[in-house]
Amino acid sequence: MPIMVYVDKYNGPPYSIRLGTCGSVGIEVLEFRFSPEWDGLQKRITFYANIGELAAPFLIPDSGILPLPAQATVKAGRYEAVIDGCGTDSRVIFSTSIMCEVLFHAPAGTSPPPEYTPDEYQQFISAVHGDRQRAEDAAALAGECAEQAEDAKDGAETAAMRYPEPRNGTWWVYDPLEGKYVDTRQPATGEGGELEEASNEDIDNIFRDLVVQKRSF
Repeated sequence: MPIMVYVDKYNGPPYSIRLGTCGSVGIEVLEFRFSPEWDGLQKRITFYANIGELAAPFLIPDSGILPLPAQATVKAGRYEAVIDGCGTDSRVIFSTSIMCEVLFHAPAGTSPPPEYTPDEYQQFISAVHGDRQRAEDAAALAGECAEQAEDAKDGAETAAMRYPEPRNGTWWVYDPLEGKYVDTRQPATGEGGELEEASNEDIDNIFRDLVVQKRSF
């Protein structure tokens, strides 16, 4: 069951919050609820488990659910925590001190996991790096697509300027993918006539025949 923490404007819970035994990690979950004065604010809680020697701030998710950080149970005893919030409209609010209790236990043969929950600054830096990497990947992909489109455009323009040629009794057409003329194996013999400029439809039909011939090899 989550540990409930209700903040009514400035006032935190009037009782001590028991967070578990010293060094326990990954067991307790905090569930925060706030009065309307906190609506729309970015909230965080700062633990002072080392009697003020080391402040450990953590952002409170919009859901209000925060797994208890390892820093909150690093030392047995009673200590304070405080919640603050700030908004884009210049609102800032601090709660009164919240008393936390961490229970003492005799020495044991185990120790907490070596990797603790990252603090607020590390969370922020990690998120910024992730956003930057996604932006760089998207820009690189867009650049590759633009280069491919430009190459395809150049190839089509080159092919349009090169007319089919009769060679060795068959029609040869320019293939922009291979960069040279290729044999369509279509007979180039017949009665003479006037040379007319090939239309785009004629060129498309020749390329279509070329693809069919290639697939039959």
